[in-house]
Amino acid sequence: MPSEQSRRRFLASLGGVAGVGVLGAVARSGSTGDANTTGRRGSGRAGSAGRSTATIAPRTPSQSDAVWTETFGTQDDTPVGAVPAHGEGAALLVSPRETDYGLRVVQFLHDGTTEVDARLDAPEWYDGWFVRVDDGYVAVTHASDESRPWILSLGPDGERRWDRYVKLGDALEANSTAIGRRPDGGVVLGGGMGEDEDRVAWALGTDADGDREWFHTYHLDDFRVSDITARHDGGYLLVGESRPSSVEGTVPTLLATDEYGGEQWRRTLAGYAEGALRVFPRSGGAAILGEIFDYDRQEVVLSVVDDRGFPVWRRAFEGLAPTDFVPLDEGFAVATRTRLFGTDQLGRRDWDRTFEYEDMQVVTATEEQLFVAGQVDSMDRGGSPKLWAAGVSRPDR
Repeated sequence: MPSEQSRRRFLASLGGVAGVGVLGAVARSGSTGDANTTGRRGSGRAGSAGRSTATIAPRTPSQSDAVWTETFGTQDDTPVGAVPAHGEGAALLVSPRETDYGLRVVQFLHDGTTEVDARLDAPEWYDGWFVRVDDGYVAVTHASDESRPWILSLGPDGERRWDRYVKLGDALEANSTAIGRRPDGGVVLGGGMGEDEDRVAWALGTDADGDREWFHTYHLDDFRVSDITARHDGGYLLVGESRPSSVEGTVPTLLATDEYGGEQWRRTLAGYAEGALRVFPRSGGAAILGEIFDYDRQEVVLSVVDDRGFPVWRRAFEGLAPTDFVPLDEGFAVATRTRLFGTDQLGRRDWDRTFEYEDMQVVTATEEQLFVAGQVDSMDRGGSPKLWAAGVSRPDR
């Protein structure tokens, strides 16, 4: 069963994921050296009140683009998540799909050499998440033949520690599960039902051994959870998209809980055919990567909300399909299918980087570099390998 992420990538490959949304109060774009980084769309279309958009034009790669690039893997492999490694470089979780092992963890150093390449048994699965914890990593997957999430705990060198299924409530499934780390060493899972299932979202907290400590459900309109994170002021924040009965199409949706999963507030942000993909906490609120996924347009949406979920600013970038992002010292780095671009702290475009390959799917920041990985276009390049990874110097260091 294809995942929602796969569906959106397919739509993007046909030329479109899009829509329009307004998050209220927005910091207007000032000049950053790009004529289109203003409060109006570069196409000349009238912008909605309180929205800032920018069109990213193709740019020639500078000499500070990829420091190294490596290819590996097979046609069925998919990068699932990347995090700073324990030690040097970045750790990458790979879904090997139709191979004879369940999942793969690869650690790349800052020169592109491989420090760890662990192949581990796992149930057949079709979607997964990867986080770094204090003493290793945790992966969570959807097992194809199970309705429960499967958790795998790994040591700092990718060695298996333990694995287990986590029981949800009766009649609940692990659809659109997301994972975040808990301050006490455990993990927090969040999930929501698909459009054709019960309108129930859920969150679940485990201890450091994977045992369930608490579990809550929340009734929303078709809330599909994309990510979950611990908030700076305590508790957790689930983000994704929902389909309220009063709105045609999907809208970005936030749900905040206390430290034991009890609901504190929920916020449905204005938009159309729009959803939130990733979230990172920040002092006084959170930064959110979103997408507009209509059929005739595609846009990256980058926004910041305060600690009650109200908009602080929002930027939209036309013509790009977002896949991942990461906060930096002075802004954000956003991965899209075709390029990596960066912004300042107010979301104004600052720089962009292109690579030999496209279909970029994950990004993370280490002390020295930005690490990205994606799939080689098998239609244009024959033979193996089919995955690529690259490191680029951090513009903010």
